[in-house]
Amino acid sequence: MAKPFVISISSVSGGGKTTLTNWFAEVFPNATVFYYDDYGFSGTSNFTECYIMVRNLISGTLPQLFRM
Repeated sequence: MAKPFVISISSVSGGGKTTLTNWFAEVFPNATVFYYDDYGFSGTSNFTECYIMVRNLISGTLPQLFRM
């Protein structure tokens, strides 16, 4: 089994993040896509929470919570 990895995409509003993400989802049909906007994190303190969720998802200790 291939080792999982994370691709993070950042850009200005309207910069094509969703378009690129949707393309990746088509090219890699087994990928899990996490849209940060869907979770309403506000403030830098929640970046830690996001990091922990992604780390746990990769390690297999968190159920599939994210839209695929």
